[in-house]
Amino acid sequence: MNEAGNALWLTHFTPVRLDHLRFVNRLLETFCALDTFCAITGTYPAYIAGVLNSCYRTRPAVGELHVARTDSTILDSIYRKVHSFEIGPFEFRLTEWLEYENFPDYSIYDITHEGVTITVHNTIFDVSVYCGSQSNINFQ
Repeated sequence: MNEAGNALWLTHFTPVRLDHLRFVNRLLETFCALDTFCAITGTYPAYIAGVLNSCYRTRPAVGELHVARTDSTILDSIYRKVHSFEIGPFEFRLTEWLEYENFPDYSIYDITHEGVTITVHNTIFDVSVYCGSQSNINFQ
């Protein structure tokens, strides 16, 4: 275990639970292939680590998907809160849009891939304003 500030890095982590792990890995790989930094936080990482018994509310949810704001045209649909769109093999459908219409960097999407649909709370961070070009973001 390496420690940096308040973050703990587990170099040999093996998930205890595999629910939606393939889905989440594919989602993160898709954003990485698009050269877009993102991270999953909330209860889902603790759930797959075996620390929490559940990460669900009323339907499957993986918690927070934090995306670094970039000039990528692929992310325009998230920025503009388009009701449905695709990024790679994933279909995004905006839910509860009236509740968060006054919060431009926060939204909730149902994301579908290979017949599985999960709910993701999406937060966009403008790294140029808050962090600067030389910053390393740690969403822990």
